[in-house]
Order: sequence, then C-alpha cells, then structure tokens
Amino acid sequence: HILFFTFSIFSSHFQTFTVMIDSAEINHSVPEDLHNFAELRAKKKGRKFDVTITIGWQTLKAHMTVLSARIPLIRYVLNGATSSHIFIPDEIDFAIFNILVEYAYTGQLTITGANVEEVARGAALMRMGELLDACVDFMMSKLNENSVLPLLAFFRSIGYGKLDDLMHAYVDRHFVHVSNTPEFAKISVGELERLIGRNTLKIESEMDVFNAVAHWLDGDSSRLTQAPRLLKSVRVPLIPKPIIDDVIKKAEWVVADPECMDFIEDVKECVNNNTRISKRKRLDTTIFHSRHPSLNEN
Repeated sequence: HILFFTFSIFSSHFQTFTVMIDSAEINHSVPEDLHNFAELRAKKKGRKFDVTITIGWQTLKAHMTVLSARIPLIRYVLNGATSSHIFIPDEIDFAIFNILVEYAYTGQLTITGANVEEVARGAALMRMGELLDACVDFMMSKLNENSVLPLLAFFRSIGYGKLDDLMHAYVDRHFVHVSNTPEFAKISVGELERLIGRNTLKIESEMDVFNAVAHWLDGDSSRLTQAPRLLKSVRVPLIPKPIIDDVIKKAEWVVADPECMDFIEDVKECVNNNTRISKRKRLDTTIFHSRHPSLNEN
C-alpha cells in the first residue's frame, strides 16, 4: 500500500519568534513491549522494518508497531495496513521528523532554543501531545513581557489553546510593559483591538491604552488609516477632560484625521452629559494559578 496524506490541521500561517537559548532533556517512558524495537533500529536491521516514510526526496524506514503506538497521526494513516509506504508533505522538515521518530522509539529528546519551535510544530502536526506539552513548558519557562505576544501567536498558529486565557491574563497584568515592547508594534490591528478591548487590563489610567495605540500607529505610517477604529476602542470618556483637551485632542495622529476629531467632540459631549462608560475591572488574581510559574508572577 502506498499512502499519501496532507496536513489540514491548521488554517493560519505558522508564526516564528526569537526563541531562548539553553536546553532541556526530555525523558519520557516508553511502553516496555517497544524497548526491543529501539535496539533493532539502532543496529539498522533493515529486514525488520515494515514501514517506509518519504518526505520530499528523503526516506526513512521504521517499525509500524512503534509508529502506530507512539505517533497518533501515523497511526491514523496506517489504520489497519500491514505494510505501507507513506508520503508526507514537506511542511515538516525531514530532520525534525527523524527526531520525532527517534523520540517515539526512545522517549528521549534534547530541546534547545534552536530547535524547540520546529519540534513543537512537528509534534503538533503529528498530534504528539506529551512531547508538545514538554516543548511548551520549555518555552514558557522563559516567558516575559517581550516573548508573551510572539508565544501567544505561535501557540495559536499550531492550534495549542490550553494557555490562551492565562497568557491573555498575563498580558493584562503587564499591559504597560508589553505595550512598550518592539513585539507589540508587530501585532495585527485585529489583535490590538482585542487586547485593548479587554475589561481586565491592569492600567493606571486609560491614557495607558491611548499611549499603546499611539505606539502601534508609530510602527508604520500606513497604519494611520486604522486610527479612528482604534481610538474608538480607547475608553476616552474615562480620561479627565483637561487631558482630553491638552493631550489627546492635540496628538498629531488625532489632529490629522477628521473622523478622530469628530469622535473626540462626541466624547466631550458624552462627558458633559455624564453618560455612563464601562470601566476596566479589577483583576482577580486567583484565576491565574498555573503549572507554569511565570504565569503566577505578580
């Protein structure tokens, strides 16, 4: 049997980010009945192999029993076949796939800042949950204000949503610092709108949100067309009227856009009429408890 399959697991483009240095040794248990297969593979006893995997122009041979037991996507593809030749699209690098196969045999793998992104991506594609969790733990051990947004985007791109709420909560708690990072200036307008629209931002005043928008707009002059949309996401009525007049109304990007200026006038009228505006809520830190210490920091 010759089997072909394509990856349709993720619809978004993969994200990349600058990963950390350092390394970690993974040593997961392997079922006892598979131990002998690792020795056979190490000795390259080809007559014992019963499955062939081809990625691009490169091929590796392995044992169907091991791959079926340890790599869920391969198990799904094989599903009842007694001997197979599987062609995998080169969305996964051959060297990384070889690492995953070695891990399937031994339960051992060294992840580093140089390979963790590709290993995590491969583990996600192959649905190797335990390995993926280990990669995520490694990345999360280095979580800080600079890495949280790239990590959030990367996890989303590989369909890893387990930490989504907690990482957004981390952004909430460190919003001012996060909004001043170079990575913040790289997010999409949609993501920015989602972040500043959250009720749980830990900020001193709504001016922190206004300044975050200004920082993002400064990143690319073509973004100025988004100014009215973003200004409307800032809860300007919560800002004292003198600051609205002396700072916001005089900001270059506000002055340059008639729609922004009209919005400010509407806001001033709203303030004069004492219209009630939703305030940011105080964070409930009890929801942040996590197995990742970096998410539990104040």
